[in-house]
Amino acid sequence: MEEAEQVVYIYMDDSGRMSHADRCCSYGGVYFKNRSDRDNFKRHYLDIIKESKCSFCDQDKMNCSRNCPEIKSHSTNTKFRRRIVNLIKNSQYANSYATTVYTRRIPSEVLRVKHSRGRRADYYQKRVIKEIIKRLITEKTIDPYKPLKLIIRIDESPTATDGLYRLEESIIEEFIYGITNFDYGCTFPPILFGGLKLDLKYVDSKKETLVQASDFLIGYVNAALSWRPENTKLNFVDVQLFF
Repeated sequence: MEEAEQVVYIYMDDSGRMSHADRCCSYGGVYFKNRSDRDNFKRHYLDIIKESKCSFCDQDKMNCSRNCPEIKSHSTNTKFRRRIVNLIKNSQYANSYATTVYTRRIPSEVLRVKHSRGRRADYYQKRVIKEIIKRLITEKTIDPYKPLKLIIRIDESPTATDGLYRLEESIIEEFIYGITNFDYGCTFPPILFGGLKLDLKYVDSKKETLVQASDFLIGYVNAALSWRPENTKLNFVDVQLFF
């Protein structure tokens, strides 16, 4: 009998700006251990959206075009945002994650250059993706000695034109081969030994339901951490990193 394929799905959005004008910025969202979990959560999420979408639409209800705009976290109210976060928190299917960067820790010369900001963003995203995979290995959800298919969807944003390939290559290099940082004299060994098939795409969130759900989660996280003490762990986030 053929073994089931190991597949992990990761959906990501960001909140806040990588700028000293903002206290922090965050990257994160939801991830799923298999396709069934993903599809079940998606149905529950869409049920809430379909039930509530007219409440956040500016169209005249008598002349509705049924071309519904995307419901973004910032265009809703606190009660609705909390409802979505509670759906994620209490779901038996979805898992949440976030990496939060305190901008005071980033040198001004990095923030001034768009390409440098893009490379930093890639690094923070890769680190939290790696943490998810390490957690799944520890939980024995995935076997690192068997092939893994990793599907990642990230909300598209203005980045350097080579951003997709840069992040993709970096993930493959570090996860499969390991890397050595000669500047700091440290080595990061590989974490996957059975092969990795990586499907990473930047997408329009209007067309990707689970990136929309990630928008709610990471917006809520970044808002919560913008006034709390640095490195505050949030009990509704399964995987959480700080920089």
